[in-house]
Amino acid sequence: MSPEQLRSAADVDARADIWATGVVLYELLTGRRPFQGDGLAELVTAILHLPPTPLTLAGSNVPAGLDHVISRCPGDGPEPRDSPPSRSSPRSSVRSRQTPPMRESITS
Repeated sequence: MSPEQLRSAADVDARADIWATGVVLYELLTGRRPFQGDGLAELVTAILHLPPTPLTLAGSNVPAGLDHVISRCPGDGPEPRDSPPSRSSPRSSVRSRQTPPMRESITS
């Protein structure tokens, strides 16, 4: 559950989905959750007050750019998830990579 959801259900919007996506991607790449706690209170405290361990330090061999994109998703507030694109933002780093065009399929 995103930090803003834990603080107030009135502040929940699409950024909570971005947070959840980042948490799922983190777990898929590392095999562990980005926030740890022995009980509910410790887990909530970790989500509200601690940053997740960077992917590169959590035993995952991911490129630094992907680490940067994913680490912005489960930040401690919605602000990192809604900042305008810049040269260092996740959206611009994804857009800056050129994807080769797909080949058209040949049908007979």
